[in-house]
Order: sequence, then C-alpha cells, then structure tokens
Amino acid sequence: MKFYRWVMALLLLVYYPYSQIHSEQEIRSSSPQYSLSREMGTIIVTYQTDQKGSMLDRIHFWLINEAEERTLYPKKEEYVRTSHTCEERTVVISHLPLGKYRIEFILPSSVPVIETIPSQEVTLGEKSIVKVEQVINLTDEGGKKPVRWFPFSYPWKFAVIYTNWYYPPIVPYRYANLSVTSNLPTRWRILKDDRVVFSGNGSIYNASIRPGYGYLVDAQDVPGYTLSTAPQGYFDVYADQNITVELYYQKDIGYLQIDAGPVPFNEPMHMSISFMPDRERPPLEVTLQPVNGYLGWKSGPLDSGPYLIVYTFPGQSPIAQNILLQKDQILNLVPPIGVGVPLSPPPSPNVNLQPGQILVRTNIPQAIFSLIDSRGERISDSQGLSHTFTRLKPGHYTVEFSSSDKELYIPPAPVSILVEPGATSEAEATYNIKGSLTIRGNLSHFALQFVPQDTTAIPFREEVFNRSKVLQLPEGDYSITPVALPDMPKDVFLPAPELVSIKSTFPQTLFFDFEQKKKGAESKAGMVQPSQTITPTTFLLVPAGVVIVGDPFKDNKQNENPAKEVLLQAFEISTYLVTNLQYADWLNNLLKKQAIKLDPAHPGQVLNLKGDLLLKTLEADPLAQISFHNKIFGVIPGKEKHPVIQVTWEGARQYCEDNGYRLPTEAEWEKAAGMAVTKEGEPLKKYKYGFSRDEISRSWANYKDETKPIHQIRVMTTPVGFYNGDNLLPLATQDREQIRTHDARSPVGAYDMSGNVWEWVAPANPSLSQVEHVVKGGCYDSLAAGVRVSERLLLPQGYSDVFTGFRPARNATPTGSH
Repeated sequence: MKFYRWVMALLLLVYYPYSQIHSEQEIRSSSPQYSLSREMGTIIVTYQTDQKGSMLDRIHFWLINEAEERTLYPKKEEYVRTSHTCEERTVVISHLPLGKYRIEFILPSSVPVIETIPSQEVTLGEKSIVKVEQVINLTDEGGKKPVRWFPFSYPWKFAVIYTNWYYPPIVPYRYANLSVTSNLPTRWRILKDDRVVFSGNGSIYNASIRPGYGYLVDAQDVPGYTLSTAPQGYFDVYADQNITVELYYQKDIGYLQIDAGPVPFNEPMHMSISFMPDRERPPLEVTLQPVNGYLGWKSGPLDSGPYLIVYTFPGQSPIAQNILLQKDQILNLVPPIGVGVPLSPPPSPNVNLQPGQILVRTNIPQAIFSLIDSRGERISDSQGLSHTFTRLKPGHYTVEFSSSDKELYIPPAPVSILVEPGATSEAEATYNIKGSLTIRGNLSHFALQFVPQDTTAIPFREEVFNRSKVLQLPEGDYSITPVALPDMPKDVFLPAPELVSIKSTFPQTLFFDFEQKKKGAESKAGMVQPSQTITPTTFLLVPAGVVIVGDPFKDNKQNENPAKEVLLQAFEISTYLVTNLQYADWLNNLLKKQAIKLDPAHPGQVLNLKGDLLLKTLEADPLAQISFHNKIFGVIPGKEKHPVIQVTWEGARQYCEDNGYRLPTEAEWEKAAGMAVTKEGEPLKKYKYGFSRDEISRSWANYKDETKPIHQIRVMTTPVGFYNGDNLLPLATQDREQIRTHDARSPVGAYDMSGNVWEWVAPANPSLSQVEHVVKGGCYDSLAAGVRVSERLLLPQGYSDVFTGFRPARNATPTGSH
C-alpha cells in the first residue's frame, strides 16, 4: 500500500473521532443516499493487486449473511473508479440489515496468487459503515508477502466522506412488497409501534417493507373530503406478501336551491357561482326566468366549502354574496332583491364592483402568455418571468401559454382565474423541458399506460397506430405498461412494463414485442402450463480429437493462463439450452412421483428428497420465470422458449441424469463451442467466440455491448436459438432501422455458446467431491471479454441466479444422431 494511504488511514483514526465538522443532522440533510434507518448499515470493500491493477476485472467476492445466503459482487460493472489510482476497486454495498457477514474472494484459475485469500468476518452495528481493504498478492519474483486485511468501522456521522460514490440500493432478503394507491397526491405514513417506518406522497408501487405485526396507516386530512382506508385499523405484513393500502378521498357535497317570490321583474336574472378554494375552476353559470312572479331552482351536487355568488338582476349592477355550503346541506339561497322578500342574513348593499388584476408568474424568460375574457376575446399579451394585467372587470378569465422556443419547452395548460372586486389574483405557470421518446412495436395498433414517477403528475394513456409514434414528454422517469385493446389479436402476450428516463439531451426509442402465444393451456394465474408434448432435445455430434483448453490468444492480458491440448473421445451436445418449458415439465413429472418437495421455510425453493436446492421459482425471486401455482409448475407467458434460470448445478445435473443425459465437461464444452472442425493433418484452430468468429457485435450474441453500469436488474434473456439469421433485434438508441441477427452457430452447430446465460459444466473427474463448479459462456450481462469461449467462473454447487442455465450432453451413440 502506498505511503499516502497509510497517512489517510492514520488521519481517519486520529483526527476524525474528535472533529465536529458535520453533525449527524447536517449529513442526513445533505446526503440523501445515506438516509438509512437505524436498522441498516453499509459495507465498503476495497481490493487491489499491484501498481498496474493487473487482473482486477477477473476478481469477484461473495457477501454471505448469517443465513448463508450469497450475493456476488461487483455487479454489472458497479464499482467506484477513483480518480487518483487504477490499481484498486471499491464496491459500496448499502442498505444492509444489521448483523454478521462473511466476505470470500473468488478468482479464476488464470489469476496467479501466492496464497489462498482467507475469508473475513465483519459485523454491522447500528448506523455503522464498515470498510474492509484487501491486498491480493500476485506471483512475482520477490519473496512471498502475507495477505493483509485492514478493517475499519466508521461512525455514521462520517458517512459524508463517501457521498460522491454511486452505489445501488440493496433490498433485504424476503421483504414484503408494499403498494399505496391514493386518488389524491396527499401525504401518508405507515406506523409500527407508534414509529414511522415508511412515508410518501400519492401512489407508490412495489416498495419494500419488513414483515411484522401491528402496522397502521395514517393519512393527511383534506378539507372538503372524507377519507376511507383499506385495510382499516391495524394490519399484519408477511414475508413475500404483496400488500396494497388504499386511500380514497370522497368529496363532501351539498346542494343549493332558490324558492323566492314574488319578484319585481319578469326578465331573466343571472347568477355566477364560483368555488373559492379552486379559482381555476370555471364558475357555474345559471340563468333563471321568473314564472308567475316566482323564482325556483335547485343545483346538482356541489363541493362543500365557501362560494362567491354574483347576482345580475335586470337593469341593475351586479351584487356579490358570500356563502358557506356544508357537507350534506341543502342551502336555501335568498337573492338580495330587497323587494317583498324577508332577507336572512340582511342583504348586502349594492356595490359598484371595483376593477381587479391578475399577476402571472412563470419559470422561464421565454414564456409567452395571453389573457382571454369569458367571451373568448383576447384582451392582452405579455411575456417573460412575470407580468400584471391591471384594470380588469370582476369575472372569469383564462390565461393561455406558449413559448418563443417551442422545440425545448412544453407550455402548461391554460389557467382559469376568477377576478374579485379590488383584488389581485395570481397564476403560477411551470414550463417543462421536453424530451423525445419514439415508441415502436410489432403490432399496427396498441396502447400504453404512462405513469410518471413524479407523484404530482397525472398518469396518461397513448395509443400507437401504424407501429410507431413519436412523443414529446416532460423530463423525468416514467413507467410504461402495455394495455389490452378490443381489436388486439387474442393470441399475443402483452410485453413486460418498461421504466424509462426522459432527458432533453438524449432522444430514446422503445420497442414493444408482442409475442405470439403458442398452443397450450393457460392457467388462471396467467402462467403457461407445459403441454403434454415438449419439443425434444436435439443433439449434435462432436467428433473425437484434440481441443485447446484455455486461452490461446494474447490480446487479453487479464486472462493469460497457458492453453493446453486435451484429447477427447467423440460425444454429443445439445443444439440449444434447456428452456423454461422443458424444465417446468420435468418438475411436474417429479411432483407427480413425489420425487421433489418445496421448502416450507423458504417459499419458492424446490428441493430434491436429499434436501439439495434445484431451482428458485417466482415465489422466491420476482425475476424468476417459473412459478408454482395450484400445485403446477408454470412459465411466465412469453418466456417458454427462454433458457431456464435460477437453476443450481445440482438442478442441472439431476435434470440431465433423469433424461439419460449428462453435463458436458469444461473441455467438451470448449470443443463444441470454439474448435474448428478440421481434417487430419490440418492445424488446430480455436475461435475466440462461440459462433465461429474472433470478432463480436450485437447481431451475433446476447451480451452487453456497452460498459456503462445498469442501474436496475432486468432479465434480458432471449429465446434459445434467437440468433439464427432470421430474427430482428429490438431497436437501440443508435439504430435507424432494425438489425437482423446472424446465424450464430458454433463450429458443430450449437446456438448461444456465447452470451444469453452462463452454462453449468461437469468436473473433469466426477468421482472427486467438489463444492464449487465452473460456468462457461458468459451471459446477457457480460461484456465482450466475458463471453469468450475460454472465459470461466467458479460458483458454489447450491448457488442460483438469473444469469445461469445449462445445456445437456451425452456419450456419442453408434449412429451419431444429429
């Protein structure tokens, strides 16, 4: 470690405990990333190799909690790049439940370390941030150096040191999903033991909340509304439960009526009834014709609250009257005529109404606004940040908005304003910066529901015709969900919702793929149940011969393990990865034979009779694609032909064994993926990628072709064999038209040998007991270097995730069936 790092460590230990630069309150207000509850903590792991940072991209570590649940880091390139050095990685893991954790580093065999790295245990206390530093000593010509650990525990108040680092929120395991729906953007709180555990405004969806008993919802009271909540009173929350709290504000209403007479006129009289709390609401205009000298009228339901009524009698100046309408009241109006009718309260004196004015404020100097009177005539125009329209007759007006830069700004909706005698009314107008979003799909007509993540904005719906539509939207985040239409084909699935961030500087394109349903039953839960006929597994003959195991290329200095040649017997390998539908069908057969069980302590975990984990379903991981419902394993609609995920090594091995297959060894897998089929006497040729090429692009494999971090986990698998030369890729931002895939087969004809999902392989010597196994091929979240044929990663036998699947192999048959 460099000298300056020792100096910084000394300063942290000596100086910071006595400094009072930042109080806890200051840090909480200035650093929203670190606004953790008292039951959360953060672990910061920094590791380094040598002065050049050799092999850093090949190194990962497990974070293991007290329940022995493992999470692999760093995720998706999510680590901190410091500005002063390149020989280290820093990973910030936040929002962790308090308790004990263990850190275990894992290294590919290509990383030559001097000695095994010991695991390290750390303890997260209340409000704590624990920092761990690891030096990984690589092989060099000098003497061996001991592995060094440097754990530090910083109090909460010094979290400001790290506020410039990006890190994703980590949702603790087995929380419940909380949604709150409200028809008004009001404030609310979720209480437990008289303590606020969650709060928000308006509607929110899929937030995480700890299981527990005795929760209570407390919502803001709104004048003029009666609130009803569901559930009422105290309620309980269970692990993995989807719970919805409903807040419904019912308008309080009343009625107005007139029953007066006789009146000293036969001409019509006019009333303008304005609701004072909402000055943008147009007034209720009523014209009454006396009948036999009497006036009679009753309103429909009106919001309770204060009103201003302006009466206009024939031949007289308008007269104003203030009233208060109460909930469920029928209020009898007494027009201030002053002739033949007892007045209660006493009549207001006739008033010659004084002129008023309107003050308009905007947020941009490019704003243009026009004042329109109640007859629709334009009175005046102005522009800029503010302007006052003066000497206006009392009554209703409308302010319409535009801008001098129509390409950049979205003007607000027109504002209706009531001008009262001698008063100043105000209009606040906010212009939004617009961004461009192009919507495309493979249906000629479809609809989308847009839900702005800003709770003050109103959701809206857009229909798309002729397969595409360009929208100009205010900047911000939107959840976009496809919705069914009456004319939509019955044999298509609705695509999954998308979350998009609109920026004025970054036009975006979204493509919605409405996949066609295949023949087969669909359960009530929306899961496609496996039919009786499953597409059989097809195998390809891999001839006997020599395979180059390892990396023979010299252009990737982070994986320089020497290549070796291994002689293999002929064998067969599956053309495609095992699909969700095939695996679900196998599970259903085992269920009928009572050969598997579900772990009651961990819903969604499928075990064999020995207790080994085989698969995690949707009930254990919301990103899984197989569910267990009504005692049947089913597949998420549209994912039947996608590779199975969340499967362990034992789950892959047992599937193969039950079907008369086996997992390929690493050498067999590399031969099928990358070795050119050569004739006797020809030199050996190994391709870098699993589709008979040494270069890669988006049209050849499902991988991550850009290095920027992904800020949310999404399962991006494609159907097995998708890269076949016929299918088109979804549009990317830089595309002008859809790109056609290439026929990306390995030298022996197998698909998806690079990318899509990692693939479990068998050990070279199956008689040896192993706790870790190799995965090959990379996945949809791997960069180009990660989907090379020689790439490998060690994972525990009982581990599963959304990035890993498998394909079967078998010994060559005498006929060598293909």
